[in-house]
Amino acid sequence: MLLIIDNKSKFIKKFVKTLKKKKIDFKIITAGQRIDLKKFKKASGVILSGGSLGLYSKSITNDFVALINFKVPIIGFCMGHELIGVAFGGMIKKLPRKQNKMQEVVIDKPRDPIFKGLDKKIYLREKHSNHLYRRPKDFKILAHSDICPIEVMKHKKRKIYGFQSHPEVSGKTGEIIMRNFLKMCKIKY
Repeated sequence: MLLIIDNKSKFIKKFVKTLKKKKIDFKIITAGQRIDLKKFKKASGVILSGGSLGLYSKSITNDFVALINFKVPIIGFCMGHELIGVAFGGMIKKLPRKQNKMQEVVIDKPRDPIFKGLDKKIYLREKHSNHLYRRPKDFKILAHSDICPIEVMKHKKRKIYGFQSHPEVSGKTGEIIMRNFLKMCKIKY
């Protein structure tokens, strides 16, 4: 089962529709809802969604609970990526302009399993005002763009990924990324 922590993402409905179509077993916890660790101990993967709550909202406690307690693959999109970065010692800052477009992303570590089946240059959907500018020390940068030096990162020892973008709504490229992530979670896509 896939656990999704929804941080009030504008893209969650579309993503849930895709998961239902693919018959993927998932559960959603909304921001602010209490997470029952016993109930979700069989989760085989966790998604930290993007959202508009902001990193200093009390409602994002579940994201931190998931990072600390789940030893399964975890992926964060947009704000989820920024939250992972801050949780592990990285820093974010505001961009000069809000991003709301398909962005060319250059993959620096194409051998990472998250990128299996993709070219070195891909396009991913961006919708954010902040970005991670200082990498947490336990992470390595997997991809960059002209806008964000840390478009994609991965923990050096755990399967924790952060995407500044929204692969969950990035067309065929995003579908490949999601399939690769779910494969890590041993979930058939």
